[in-house]
Amino acid sequence: ATDYRAFFPLPDEGWKWRFDLPDHGVCFLALDASHVKDAGTTWQTNHPVTRDSIQHRWYAAEVARSDAPFVLTVNNERNASMRGYDGGAWQSLFHRCSAVITGFGYFGERAEVEGFPYFNTCLKGDGDLYPDPQSAFVTREDNFLLLTFTKNAPTMTVEIKNLRGETLDRREIKKRRR
Repeated sequence: ATDYRAFFPLPDEGWKWRFDLPDHGVCFLALDASHVKDAGTTWQTNHPVTRDSIQHRWYAAEVARSDAPFVLTVNNERNASMRGYDGGAWQSLFHRCSAVITGFGYFGERAEVEGFPYFNTCLKGDGDLYPDPQSAFVTREDNFLLLTFTKNAPTMTVEIKNLRGETLDRREIKKRRR
């Protein structure tokens, strides 16, 4: 991994990062969140994500300072787990963004919580299925997300597509309210 990261460096510290595309009006915020239920055990694989953690404070500050019309959060934890973690500390922050995207699990999914979209995507969609309690769409088909931005448009589009390029699910997202 050292050689890979030397050739393809991640922004910021690597374990949490921000990537802006100002001409497209989008900001990506990446969290180091994976298997959060293992926190405090020898199985823990991520930096702490509690409400008093460095990561939570960093994320809250980045969300607040971004003036991008679309802010997308990327992580590798089950969306329902992150929403409920530490008494729901993350959900209110997530809902100040545009959408949350994860790759946790071998299936594709769009969940809707109070009108806010959470996506899960996986190129190998044949594993166990444990859908979000708020699922609006689920597939076991191999899938990816296509994010479409049009300059100065009031919406962006997220499509869950199979590997043949067929659209399985489509969701338009309005510019976020600041």
